[in-house]
Amino acid sequence: MKMRSVFVGLASGAVVALSAVGASADGMYRGRAVAAPYSWSGFYVGLSAGWQGTDIDGVVTNFTGGGAAPPGQNWNVDQDSFIFGGIIGIQHQFGNFVLGLEANWSKLQDEWGHALSPTADCVSAVGNRQCNAAPGTGLFTVGPRLGWAMGKWMPYVTGGYAHGSIKSELLQASNNNPLIHSKASHDGWFLGAGIDWAATKNVIIGVEYQRVHLDDENHRFFNVSNGLAGGERANFESDTDIVRARVTFKFDRDCCARPLK
Repeated sequence: MKMRSVFVGLASGAVVALSAVGASADGMYRGRAVAAPYSWSGFYVGLSAGWQGTDIDGVVTNFTGGGAAPPGQNWNVDQDSFIFGGIIGIQHQFGNFVLGLEANWSKLQDEWGHALSPTADCVSAVGNRQCNAAPGTGLFTVGPRLGWAMGKWMPYVTGGYAHGSIKSELLQASNNNPLIHSKASHDGWFLGAGIDWAATKNVIIGVEYQRVHLDDENHRFFNVSNGLAGGERANFESDTDIVRARVTFKFDRDCCARPLK
């Protein structure tokens, strides 16, 4: 998809550029006499904000009344929006390696993506329909991080478990009259990479790319109006590309200690 290519290109370019700057800055850093190297060890909390693009793929399996749908009844929608969230994690440095565990909760804007019938992307056997779909407004990820300390810069990779939801609705396109809707929770996985910079001893700024996949789940539709009997079903899955900036505050044993009297 074009949107996904843009996200991946921006993320890759940002990580490569910041890594090059980090290596140069670290060389200057190592060229001076320094009392002690920067330590990435500690517990941290923070905030993130950026942009996400989601590709939702659906296939209708049962039409009104529960009868099997003919093949090719797709429900394919692209959606993108602003995303922001909270971060909590802990990590420890072993030489140049930094091993950690991080959890993220992100909130997405409540915006629909849509496709019109009769096309290959929206219940092609039925005319005058609009297929809407969107990721749920909450997305959770948790997993390990592996970084490489370069003074005050640290590129890293990450991955693990993801949980979110997908929602959908079918409208009568001519008058936007809602007909049926569904929503279900989905488990999945994520992979990502990024780079962090220690702006101060305890404040860390970074940029990150994540790819989140929510696994296929069967949705049951519920009637909204127009006298539909219900029983429609569809399988949905999604892929989300996220590019975001992040700022975290790292706690360590002496960051908040009071001086002795």
